[in-house]
Amino acid sequence: MKNIGIILASHGLFSKEAFETVGMITGNKPENCEVVSVLPGESYDDAILKMNNQISKLNRTKGVLILTDIYGGTPANVATQVAIEDESVLVYAGFNLPMLLEIVLQESDSIEVLKNKIDEFKDRTIVDVTEILRRVEEDGNQMDSY
Repeated sequence: MKNIGIILASHGLFSKEAFETVGMITGNKPENCEVVSVLPGESYDDAILKMNNQISKLNRTKGVLILTDIYGGTPANVATQVAIEDESVLVYAGFNLPMLLEIVLQESDSIEVLKNKIDEFKDRTIVDVTEILRRVEEDGNQMDSY
């Protein structure tokens, strides 16, 4: 994904720590990926400036994917504003670690392929483990890992 830039944007340091955790799990920090942390006391305009500064650091010839923590929060609203102004920007709210790993491990250089992958994957990132365990106990089957 060398030609698709990725921005992780969140309230506080969540996006920074998620970025660091992906590096810990994969052994490498994700390439062409930047973080926007909206900190207490920062204004919407401060967040827009941060977002634009981080986007300018990316190789974005095939587009930019912005992943935010909460739909409707300042990071998502800022990302939405950026997407309104630039149609090569794709925004998803509600990122989590499994989704992030799936994205950074993608080989595709197509924003459309990446979008389809996220759309496929997003409903599988929250797992009711207790329900799976209950079914395993009832059926006597093995419990599959993720």
